[in-house]
Amino acid sequence: MWINSNKDPIEHIKAELHIIKLNEGDRYMDGFVTSKYKRQLLEIYWYLEDLIEDCNTYIGEDEWYKQREKDKMIRKLSKPNGHK
Repeated sequence: MWINSNKDPIEHIKAELHIIKLNEGDRYMDGFVTSKYKRQLLEIYWYLEDLIEDCNTYIGEDEWYKQREKDKMIRKLSKPNGHK
């Protein structure tokens, strides 16, 4: 059960992940510390990959992936010189 039952659990998870990302990018911490945050994100990413591999396939799912590729391309093109 979520602490705040009125809050969407997906938004809660995204907020927690965003905090990890902010810590990873903290320029006042050294790479030894910030690399641990990136490792946490990668562990979550790999865990989700494994979960998704075990999920069913649904009609229309291809559209989700196509939209994701479009969103990624737009995000990449909107970055100056293709950098972070």
